[in-house]
Amino acid sequence: MRSGLLYLNGMGAGLIAGVLLALAPARADAAELRLTGEIDRVTVYPGRAAVTRVVEAELFAGSNVLHIGELPGTLIGESLRATIADGQAQILSVETRRSFADDYVAVEERQLSETIRALRDERRVHEDAVRAARIQIEALSGIGQNIPVAANRDIATGTVDPQAVDAILSLVGERVSAELARVREAEAAQREIDREIERLQRQLNQVRTGSRETIVADVRLHAPAAGLARIELTYQVNGAGWRPLYAARLSTADGKLVLEQRAQVQQRSGESWDGVRLTLATSRPSTRPGAPELQPWLVDFLKLRELRSQSAEPELLADSMAGKAAQAPAPEESAMAQVVASEFQASYVIPGRVAVPADSAPHQFTVSSRDLKADLALRAVPKVDAQAYLYAEAVLEAEAPLPAGALALFRDDTFVGHSRFDPLRPGEEFRIAFGVDDKVRIEHRVLKGERSSEGIINKDVRHERRFKTTVTSYHARPVTITLIDQVPVPQDERIEVSLLDDTTQPDETDVDDRPGILSWTAELEPEEPWVVDFGYRLDHPEGERVPGF
Repeated sequence: MRSGLLYLNGMGAGLIAGVLLALAPARADAAELRLTGEIDRVTVYPGRAAVTRVVEAELFAGSNVLHIGELPGTLIGESLRATIADGQAQILSVETRRSFADDYVAVEERQLSETIRALRDERRVHEDAVRAARIQIEALSGIGQNIPVAANRDIATGTVDPQAVDAILSLVGERVSAELARVREAEAAQREIDREIERLQRQLNQVRTGSRETIVADVRLHAPAAGLARIELTYQVNGAGWRPLYAARLSTADGKLVLEQRAQVQQRSGESWDGVRLTLATSRPSTRPGAPELQPWLVDFLKLRELRSQSAEPELLADSMAGKAAQAPAPEESAMAQVVASEFQASYVIPGRVAVPADSAPHQFTVSSRDLKADLALRAVPKVDAQAYLYAEAVLEAEAPLPAGALALFRDDTFVGHSRFDPLRPGEEFRIAFGVDDKVRIEHRVLKGERSSEGIINKDVRHERRFKTTVTSYHARPVTITLIDQVPVPQDERIEVSLLDDTTQPDETDVDDRPGILSWTAELEPEEPWVVDFGYRLDHPEGERVPGF
């Protein structure tokens, strides 16, 4: 017992009080408050979002339990935590439980469903009106068919005035016309309702969660004195994410490249984010936290005896393979914003407060816009496409890496297409293509190839291929162009490939570390043709065949 007292005496008074409060049984007279709070800020990751909800409560002295309801059913329970942002209270525990409702819990989903139900009820009213009008028309048609028969008989006997018969027929016709007008109006109203239901159904499909459950967070805390406390509840939800979008705007007159970065946010978490502080983060909390582990890779020679035993017992072999497949692990799925760059991730803080409804619709926010000085150059691969393509080459000047994303291309304020923006780090060079340059003409000709045999005893077969490319620029100033072609890369030492003597010497071989890729670069003067002669030979032993030769 003495050692226990010494242990307690060595602890701070505040820590002792906290331990005793945490170990004490829940008081039956704890003050219970039911609250919802408001969403204050949201951090969106590529595959989920972290939401911070602020709750202000007037606490009683002693034990308090806050029942914070209307949390979305997509909430990830393990991520929930509560902190005291302002006040002297101490949080003892946080627990979650599910609450079920008779209708959808998402406000937009519930409102749209109720509106669609009301429209369908209204449509049934018009359907009934059409049905009643058609019954009236059918009855009046029967009367109209019987009147002439009876009238002719009575007119012949002199008991009916023909004018009275005409008046009755006119009345029947007017009633039929009126009922037909009711049918047209009711059917037109049905078509309008159908169009509105279809429109609302599309909206409902965007926000549909199908959830009739919410999460309630029970926060138990102790307040040394009565007073106002501000509690922050933070949790992660599925059904949300963002992806980067880019626009590259090139001015060919001065080589100015504007690189715009935007973020497209979508969410259907079950709760709307209205007037929140929004942050976009590049990290992925939902993916595997560590690197995969490799198991030992054992190899051995295949033994004939084992093959015989396996072929003799195919069922056992199939069972064994099925067992191995079952044990194999399943693959895992894997105004400008303020940039907050850390060692391992970048975050973009969107200025002000914004709204992102839970409708799955894309909502875009501007992240950054960078003015870069670009070098313009042309590239062509005449073997595949005898056209020159304009490229802008620049260096990224930024404080954080840029993730991959879709890229929209604009050349001199004209949209020229889409591309893909690869991940880019600060200080890294990059190249963006901006389409065909119509002021450059390329003529690519395949000259006559040759095939011959050499040697007396061991004969080799030789294939020769020759090409001539002529490039002419019609720009007013000099432009730089790079031509790219290739030679075969042997996979057998008996195959030899070499350039012909009359080939224009390439400026680079194995371009971008790709074997066999060659390039020639030149500065073209206006209307001065540039000719590149390219040829190679391939030798292989007679009796062997090389695909393509």
